[in-house]
Amino acid sequence: MTFDEIPIYVAMYRVENLIQERISDGEAVPPFGSDSWIVDPERRSEMLSMIQGFLRHDESLLGNYVRYRKSGDKKLRLIAQVAILRGTTCFFENRGLGDCSEEIELDRILPGSRGGEYTVENCQIACRKHNQERGDKSIEQYLSSHR
Repeated sequence: MTFDEIPIYVAMYRVENLIQERISDGEAVPPFGSDSWIVDPERRSEMLSMIQGFLRHDESLLGNYVRYRKSGDKKLRLIAQVAILRGTTCFFENRGLGDCSEEIELDRILPGSRGGEYTVENCQIACRKHNQERGDKSIEQYLSSHR
């Protein structure tokens, strides 16, 4: 995944929650992961319009939607939640650590070797380069090692 794709997955996460709210309110709509959102042309158009409504510019949606809903990967949802909370750029960008790479990763604020888990509260978005350079150092240790 690249930084350019984050807005798409954030938008899909938000639409998934909107659809769940509609279901909870008793509206007769299929769950977000249902094939009817792709097969039925009216539903497909509605779903893509909802996703597009959360985007700032035009992106290709259908392929990303299929990946998002079929992945079963909670990581995409976690990335979307973290991006909403902390932003969609590398945490280490513009901190004197060199250019960022294109690929994103979830960076645990408290590293896994120190008991940190992949939770919204313990994660931030980082590029692969900076996340791998950091390793299991604390953020402070990593930043000071480049001064």
